[in-house]
Amino acid sequence: MITYLDASALVKRYVNEQWSDETIELTTTADVVATSLVSRAEVAAALAKAVRTKLLSDEDARKARRTFAGEWLDRRGFQ
Repeated sequence: MITYLDASALVKRYVNEQWSDETIELTTTADVVATSLVSRAEVAAALAKAVRTKLLSDEDARKARRTFAGEWLDRRGFQ
C-alpha cells in the first residue's frame, strides 16, 4: 500500500494529536509513505505555531523536528 500524507497528517506522527495513533499505524504498515517536498517547511511551521500557541513546549518541538529530520530520506520519503 502507498500512503500519501499532507503536512497536517504528517505532524500527527511527531505530535500527539487526535488521530496520531491511527496515522502512526498507517505509516508503519504502509509499503511506501509519500509526501510533498514542501511538507518539510509546512511541518516546521506547524511545530513553530504549536509552540507560539503553547500547545507544545520548545523542547517537545525540538524533539519532534529532530525525529522528523531523521526520518526524512533525501527528499523522497521515509524509512
